Amino acid sequence: MVCEICGRRPAYNLYPRGKVLCDEHFAGFVESEVKTTIDNYSMFTHHDRVMVAVSGGKDSVVLLKVLKNLGYKVIAFHIDLGVEEISERSKEVFFGVVEREKVPYKILDLRDFFNCGIKELSKIVKRPTCSICGTIRRYLMDRYSDSSVVATGHNLDDEVAFLFLNLLNWSLEYIVRQSPVLREEHGFSRKVKPLSFVYEYETKLYASINGLEHVVGECPFSKGATTLLIKKSLNEIEKSNPDFKLRFLRSFMKIKEKIGGSSDSRVSLQPCVKCGYPTTSGICLFCRFREKALSYSIS
Repeated sequence: MVCEICGRRPAYNLYPRGKVLCDEHFAGFVESEVKTTIDNYSMFTHHDRVMVAVSGGKDSVVLLKVLKNLGYKVIAFHIDLGVEEISERSKEVFFGVVEREKVPYKILDLRDFFNCGIKELSKIVKRPTCSICGTIRRYLMDRYSDSSVVATGHNLDDEVAFLFLNLLNWSLEYIVRQSPVLREEHGFSRKVKPLSFVYEYETKLYASINGLEHVVGECPFSKGATTLLIKKSLNEIEKSNPDFKLRFLRSFMKIKEKIGGSSDSRVSLQPCVKCGYPTTSGICLFCRFREKALSYSIS
């Protein structure tokens, strides 16, 4: 199999997209797709400083590399969740990435806020680990960002799985808000997902071609998660319907535009009485978690 652009070998058959590309042209294709998404959704410009949330997984590592290659000003951001070997490996990858790409970085440790890691915190507040992890990550990205723009590595497979889950549950608030970009409002940073139209297998291939070290495997706390089951089902559909995921998400975004769907929040928010973070109640969830954790550690 040869590259359809230059005729070189080896080349990769991007089956859902109907393209056959070599290493160089595949990498260029992914970067072009990301640039198109950034421009189409007015995510940010080359004048902005973009904080990239880097967990150490392939998607976030690829996102940092792509944005750096495209000439954007980036700062890498990592949260140490305090999960024994997993967090140590993630930090090892993170420091390797920022050193190789020569980008500034910021790292926060959950234990500095709660005196414990995410696993212990989940038991203390009696909530699922994935639930509190999302809440804490969003809070820390908003409160400790060195930029008005925060970029995350959510890929096409993630976005379609989230959309399907919300459709199955008829979670209209989340359906209306789902978008490659959430505008800054009420003290929240602008959240962007430049990999929204890049398949997961494409980020994996991009990482391999560029020799990008990353943490392999799913988060241990996601075992049995509904989104993983949905992803598996969507992969089966894609086998007989090439580019189904891509068409589905693009069609959803077009329909949203036609019916006037907005990604802006219409929930009434007020400042947390303890930290000032926007919340629907008097005390935000982060501060509630922190109170329980600190009280637990004292007792």
